[in-house]
Amino acid sequence: MDEKNIVYAYERLENVSSQLTEMENSPKSRLNKNKIVVEYHVFDQLTTFIHELKSMIGALLKRIKLLSHKIDSLKDENKTLNNKLDSTKNELVQYKNDNKLLKIRLDDVKEQNSVLQTKVNDHNHSMLTMSKKLNKSEARNIALTRFVKETTRNQIHLKNGQSITVYDAIMNKLSPEDKTRVRKTMDLEGNKNSRNR
Repeated sequence: MDEKNIVYAYERLENVSSQLTEMENSPKSRLNKNKIVVEYHVFDQLTTFIHELKSMIGALLKRIKLLSHKIDSLKDENKTLNNKLDSTKNELVQYKNDNKLLKIRLDDVKEQNSVLQTKVNDHNHSMLTMSKKLNKSEARNIALTRFVKETTRNQIHLKNGQSITVYDAIMNKLSPEDKTRVRKTMDLEGNKNSRNR
């Protein structure tokens, strides 16, 4: 039974109540269709019953209205909660998407870091190799410097009365590449000596 039916029943009771009032006030209305006189106390009982029923239906209508307002309020609260839930779901989806992007970026950074680490390792290896070569070259230069010093001190007397240094004698036997290296070493040594003076 919905609210409209209850309102309709209430209105019908109002009509019945009005009719009973008319019957009480009219002598003819005391007779029923069988021409039987209906005593007053029957009308009193019916009137009391109808008033009580009207009161009950009125209270019921008030209760229904209160419940209807409560339902509307709960619907609004439910709508608000659903909106919050949808918002939370959207935020969760956004968070998951952001998390995926961060993982992709992290993987990219790791890959770049790996490439850079490989380059650093290659560079360090190259520097180590170069350092070893420089150390070898420096040791060779020191040996050549000592060789030049020793050989330029000692003179070789030739049969024709001339004399040359051991250095000049050896240089005549060296390859062009070695001669160039020896001359560079001598130039370096000469520059050092001139600076020291």
